[in-house]
Amino acid sequence: MTDTRDATQIGVRASAALSDSGRQWHVLASVSGAIYIESDSEELLWISANLVAMHRRAIMLRSMPVGRLTAGTQCFVEAGCLRIGDKLSIRLRNAVVWRPQPSIRVGPCAVESPRRILDAIERTARRSTPRGCFASIAYPSLADDAAGFSEVMAAKLEAIATPAIASLSRVSSGSGVSAELREAIGLVGLGGGLTPSGDDVLGGFLFTLRTLDSALLGLLGIDWQQIETWLRQIEGLTNKISFAILADHARGEGAASLSVLVNAGLDGSPEERLTQAVGQVSMIGHSSGWDMLVGVRCACMAATRILKGALVCRRGSANTDEV
Repeated sequence: MTDTRDATQIGVRASAALSDSGRQWHVLASVSGAIYIESDSEELLWISANLVAMHRRAIMLRSMPVGRLTAGTQCFVEAGCLRIGDKLSIRLRNAVVWRPQPSIRVGPCAVESPRRILDAIERTARRSTPRGCFASIAYPSLADDAAGFSEVMAAKLEAIATPAIASLSRVSSGSGVSAELREAIGLVGLGGGLTPSGDDVLGGFLFTLRTLDSALLGLLGIDWQQIETWLRQIEGLTNKISFAILADHARGEGAASLSVLVNAGLDGSPEERLTQAVGQVSMIGHSSGWDMLVGVRCACMAATRILKGALVCRRGSANTDEV
């Protein structure tokens, strides 16, 4: 018997991909909270019921079907339905097409946004219990570091992650981002699951810097072509699903809740709204949200340092001009 469900929302990228009737699809992976499907051209989409993880690639249901689907199961679109084998049929006709928020224009709040976002993350960490061993590195006195890892594995992850996270946090110039990413390469693929914790940290870091740099009209001075080169170099170090999401983050395409958080910092939203946005990100997965927030935290620390240097240089130039 086929389980038929209605999609409530569909990301703009997923909508475009599924409108191409010539594509062939199959189940790449199925876990308790998501079904990942891949096309014959290696386009990745996923089906979920977790609204905080809404994304351009996502198809949202009110609830997930019971049981898991077999990897390799063929999928196709017919009469406005995504059919996954003979087990699941998802009606797409009435799904609202989701698009990310329009880019925030540069304004007086933009320069202060990294500090405001960082403060909101710190407030949330004090009020709750950050999850995962990566959060325990950033917040050693506050985090629940169990994260499903054995003591030996947690110690191994910490030994690699601690210096890598320190590398990302100490970036002091836009030109230094790619160099510190090379120093932090040990994070790629680090941890278990479909999106390893290290990839989530890097994703939060790159998405935040990309969004801030865009809003600040390139003031951070990051060479994004170098970041693309770095992405090509690390592609084989993690799994296909996690790499696609990490690459999206580096290009400024993230989960809806992550986008809302960074934009809330940019548009001058009040503290309460920022804290609420942090809470939404923290609800992604078991610890993926907090792993991303560790990356956001690193990015905000780096951006604050970069902006301070850039503004000092501008003032110095202005004083020279006056002379």
